[in-house]
Amino acid sequence: MENLFSSKITSNIFKIIFIFSLFFSSSLSNDYDCIELKNILSKSYSDIISYITNNIDTLQTKIQPCIDILVKNGKLEELDYYLNELGKKGIKYREILSISINTMKRQLDEVFNKHRFEKNDYQIVSPAFKWAQSLEDVFIEIKFAHRHDSPGCLEMKDLNIKIKNDSVSFVGYCVLGDVPIKIDLFIDTYGEINETECTHGPSSVGRYQITLKKNKKSFWKKLIKENLPPLPNMRVWFEMKEKFENQLKEFEEKEENDNYLIEGNEKNKTHTKSKKDKKDKKDKKDNKDNKDEKDTKEEKDTKKEKRRKRRKKDKKNDKENNSTSSQSESNRTTDL
Repeated sequence: MENLFSSKITSNIFKIIFIFSLFFSSSLSNDYDCIELKNILSKSYSDIISYITNNIDTLQTKIQPCIDILVKNGKLEELDYYLNELGKKGIKYREILSISINTMKRQLDEVFNKHRFEKNDYQIVSPAFKWAQSLEDVFIEIKFAHRHDSPGCLEMKDLNIKIKNDSVSFVGYCVLGDVPIKIDLFIDTYGEINETECTHGPSSVGRYQITLKKNKKSFWKKLIKENLPPLPNMRVWFEMKEKFENQLKEFEEKEENDNYLIEGNEKNKTHTKSKKDKKDKKDKKDNKDNKDEKDTKEEKDTKKEKRRKRRKKDKKNDKENNSTSSQSESNRTTDL
């Protein structure tokens, strides 16, 4: 059993080596013969068959490019004849044929899917995406699907990416199964962006990465602008976050220390101002009290003087009245 398993592995390894050797040799060799084959494709079937028959010894060393030429140009009868001739010589071609046909089929499917729907037929989907940051950049990876754990499109067509100093938008179209989908994402960013230094491009199959350059070194508390609700299907890009965790932590600690010093200075200024205000207020109160005291004293002196004058006047009046009364008494005595 073990020997059988080992022989199968050895056989597969030889197949792989054989295929790569064919590809490698075809890429290094001159493609003259296959170019000649391409040049006569506009001729009749019999002319092409005659050319293959007369040049089979040369064409058998150019299997991959010759099969590609016949497949891409739709020369299926000629391809069938060419493969039969290779088979007669015991030359293996099935793996190369499979690769060529599958590649062509995939390309045809892509063209078909791109043009089988009108844009109004597409379902609008907010894509799943993740993000992380460094001091200088914000990293966003978009998946061509509505959820992180669901299958998505392998690629987009008609991509439209717009990056402004405070926002980024991503719009693209694809077909998932038989469902036409429009991927639409718009982000109002937390901080300002240097739009001229941003980059974007495919990161892997079915995913797209956008790197936003921050306008200045900073730590964003969140991706989107303050007071806006969180976007659906958004999550932290933990693998990327770990790369810059120490850098961001050091920056935050430094910023906290700077803020503490600033707040301390502000408190000292406020305390000094408060002490000055208190002193000014006390001086003002003392001045007012002194003034009030002075006014009170002057007022008392005035009242005292008034009372003195009144008493003097009253005394004078009393004296005059007494004098008048004595005179009247004397006159009355004389009359008697």
